Amino acid sequence: MRPRLACDRCHTHKLRCTKPEGSQYCNRCLSASTPCHFSVSLRGFRPNGSKGRRQHPSHQPSCRDNGQEMLAVTPEDGLFDPNLISWEEDVPAGLLPEDPFDRAMEALHFPAPMSSSTTSSGTLSGLSARDRTSTNGTEINIPDVEIVLTRLLQNISEHILTIPPLSMWPSASSSSSSTYNFQSAPEIYTHPDGSRGDTGFAIEETFSLTQTMVDAYKSFVSPLRNQTHQANLSCSTVHLLISCHLRLLEMWDVVFRHMGHCVALATMAAASGRTQVSVPAIKMGEFAPSSSIATHLHLMLISTLAGQLQKGIREVLGELSARPTEVSCIPSFGAPSEQYDSHESSEGTSLNEATRLSCEALANRAAVMVRRVDEIQLQIRDVNL
Repeated sequence: MRPRLACDRCHTHKLRCTKPEGSQYCNRCLSASTPCHFSVSLRGFRPNGSKGRRQHPSHQPSCRDNGQEMLAVTPEDGLFDPNLISWEEDVPAGLLPEDPFDRAMEALHFPAPMSSSTTSSGTLSGLSARDRTSTNGTEINIPDVEIVLTRLLQNISEHILTIPPLSMWPSASSSSSSTYNFQSAPEIYTHPDGSRGDTGFAIEETFSLTQTMVDAYKSFVSPLRNQTHQANLSCSTVHLLISCHLRLLEMWDVVFRHMGHCVALATMAAASGRTQVSVPAIKMGEFAPSSSIATHLHLMLISTLAGQLQKGIREVLGELSARPTEVSCIPSFGAPSEQYDSHESSEGTSLNEATRLSCEALANRAAVMVRRVDEIQLQIRDVNL
């Protein structure tokens, strides 16, 4: 055990203890003619390079702390060397000797530092589509129908890639040839990249995407017909509806072409006495209808969905015609009282007219889809598929 560097008297008052060489008494005890005792040190050495008590950056002294420290300072504290005392405690506090100076410091109560950090109540990923706020505090209200349509447009584009290419069917010359093998499976074909196999096309997904489009029309038109809800038409939302509907028609156009090849192949197979072309099976619970009934059930469902799509675009067109001045095509970037000039007003009128014409063209294409389904039904009925 090593002795303390300061005598008991100097250590009690936290004073510098200087001792002449070869003497066992410090200068302060010699001048006061008092005994000078060096007790055994109960604390370890200070690590090299450390100076003073370690302090967390967040615990910065406040003005009140500085004032209380001034009250505890004595004139002799200017002689205090902090390097003489180690603040690292290696023994429990109960084993340390009592010190009047320590008791005086414990009597002082220092306030806990206030934290300036603010805890966030949520993250951006946890916000819903209806409750989003921009950086400037402005509420951003995104209609649910726009979110549904955006996802639907992506899903339709991905589903179209799974539809088998039309090149899987024989050409007109090979179809009329008597050497064509009618029993070859149409599910195995050559892909555009040269590979062969199935792309994972499922007609159930085609029906599901079409039903989602029908529901989107209902979700868009219903608020407009509610008299208690003052809703304005948005050109961007209408054009998003048009884009999804057009993409859906492109998907069904390819499916209808495949149906036409199936009908033509079935006609040739029936004339040659060969096996007819199979169609996707339908199962409703435990009931699994035959292939002929499944064909009519598929066409009945397609006809129903096509009629609902035609009705949806007609309703949107009717709302556009009923409220031509309520269609919002130019966003308001200024104050609500800001008035647009004549050029911007004419631009908004032209956008309204372009939106209405696009809806009329889409309504005509929806009517063509309905007629096309009826024609396929008649063809299948003629060949008894």
